[in-house]
Amino acid sequence: MLLTFVFISCSSKTNINEDIKVVNKVYNSILIPKYVPAPPPIYKNSDSIEPLKKVDFSNIEKIKYAIYKKFVNSKIENIPNKFRVYKSEKLFEHINLSEKEYVLLQNLNNNSEGFINIEAFKKLNKEDIIFVEQQFINREEKKESGIDGVVSFSKVSFSSEKDKAVVAVGVYRSGLDSSYTLYLLEKKDNNWQIKSFKVISVS
Repeated sequence: MLLTFVFISCSSKTNINEDIKVVNKVYNSILIPKYVPAPPPIYKNSDSIEPLKKVDFSNIEKIKYAIYKKFVNSKIENIPNKFRVYKSEKLFEHINLSEKEYVLLQNLNNNSEGFINIEAFKKLNKEDIIFVEQQFINREEKKESGIDGVVSFSKVSFSSEKDKAVVAVGVYRSGLDSSYTLYLLEKKDNNWQIKSFKVISVS
């Protein structure tokens, strides 16, 4: 199967909608380094142990995902009420969703398909983003295109005050290497921040 790539140049006149800002925030949060450097060796005969240095991830290549250019329908059964706190200092910290937040989750099932505003999305990113015509990819296509997988997004469900948002995210890396996750975000100081998440499925 031939991958079709979509490239669109950026324009300073592009209006960045809130849904694109939410999607962009989540997209960048999953671009993790491909590997973590091994810690320095500890020698038994050493009289002193050097303090661990903070790892600089800026020069480490990150996983490269293409984005499926369409919003996808999100049909979630048995909607969960407990989410894991994003980047919590406590191990596996969870919170219960408020009634308002739970309604946002339910509304995901009512969202329809549509097309991502590619031009607006690219305006928020310094690096080139690849958009593709298909939601899934096999190993041969990954090798040919130089990407590690494809990410798809549901349409964003917003609160009436536009201060909270929920989006469903599918990550497909071919074969048994995929996941489907719900993200809850809230707006602070005019910026969207990920508050919590729930992994619905992993294969």
